[in-house]
Amino acid sequence: MDLDYPVWGEFSEERIRKRDWVFPERYYFFNPKGHDRKPAALYAIGYTRGEYGQSHELYARLLDYIKENDLEICGPAYEEYPLNEICVLEANNYLMRVMITVKMRED
Repeated sequence: MDLDYPVWGEFSEERIRKRDWVFPERYYFFNPKGHDRKPAALYAIGYTRGEYGQSHELYARLLDYIKENDLEICGPAYEEYPLNEICVLEANNYLMRVMITVKMRED
């Protein structure tokens, strides 16, 4: 099966607020010949290195950033491993990118 890497995980806004980001609710992959499911939006984006499922510190950092910068979560989060077992020997060196959908806080 040709997955046209990268594969993404998607977490709902509700799950991000609950800090429940271990297993995505949905997986999908970028299809250069089709439609990408990740809509154009404002995202808080962070990167880290680590194994699958080791993203909790990155999510915590992003939530702190969102709060400190007068942003609020307004949609799902997407987790991607642009560098994974296909091109990295050590699992603890996988490159992970998390994108949380945000908007300016309305006060």
